Amino acid sequence: MAKDYRKLIQDSGVKMYRVAHEAHTNASNLSVWLRYPDELNASQKQRLETALTKLGIKFN
Repeated sequence: MAKDYRKLIQDSGVKMYRVAHEAHTNASNLSVWLRYPDELNASQKQRLETALTKLGIKFN
């Protein structure tokens, strides 16, 4: 089962636009990434998880 990144982000209080900025993408793409986490390729997953780590959001 995929991680619920959207819930992790919402629970942290960090704004989605900050996550998108840190992941080097736009809000629209981030929304798709969060809607379909099983569909992420390795690069997208790494960018998202790196952004979460930089923002102090624990996802493990």
